[in-house]
Amino acid sequence: MLVFRNANKNDVESIAKLHAKSWQENYKDSFSQDFLTNKVHEDRIALWTQRLENPQKNQSVILAEDSGQLVGFICVYFEHDKNYGTLLDNLHVNSKFKGKGIGTNLISRIVSDMKAKGLTTGLYLWVLDNNISAIKFYENLGGLMIEKVEGNDIGDKSFFKLRYFWDNIMSLSSKVASKKI
Repeated sequence: MLVFRNANKNDVESIAKLHAKSWQENYKDSFSQDFLTNKVHEDRIALWTQRLENPQKNQSVILAEDSGQLVGFICVYFEHDKNYGTLLDNLHVNSKFKGKGIGTNLISRIVSDMKAKGLTTGLYLWVLDNNISAIKFYENLGGLMIEKVEGNDIGDKSFFKLRYFWDNIMSLSSKVASKKI
C-alpha cells in the first residue's frame, strides 16, 4: 500500500540512494561513468543533508513509500521565480514502480498544496534533454517546453536541459486528476 508523507532529516540516505540510482539509469550520456559510479551517491548525500537539515521556508519534499520502502519523491520550491512560479526541482520514481501513477500522484499533491496556499503563479522544471521518458511524462501532463539551455551545474560534464512550464495550475490539476491512481 502506498503511503505519502513529508520528508525529514532521517530520510537523507534513502532519498540520496534513489536520486543517485535514477541518475545512473537515466543520465548515462549526460554525466561521466566515473561520476555516476564513484561520486554521485556522495554528491546526493551532501545535497539532501543540506536540504533536510536546513530546509528553505518555501521547500516541500514529499515521499511515496510502499511497505516502508521509498519508491518516489518530489521536491519543490514554492514561488521560486517571479515569472515561472514554483520550481519542481526533483521528481524521481524507482524504475520498478514507474507506470503506476506515483509521479502523477506526487505532482497532484504539490498542485493541491499550491492551490491551498492560494498560489496563482505557474509551475516549472528543468529536465535533461536525453531523459525521453520524463519528457513524455511532462508533455502528457500538458507541460510546454519553452527553453533549451546548456548547463554544467550538476555532475561533471556540460549537457542540455529543457525548461518545461505550466502557466495554469487549474489545467494541470485537471490533467493529474484524470490520471491519478
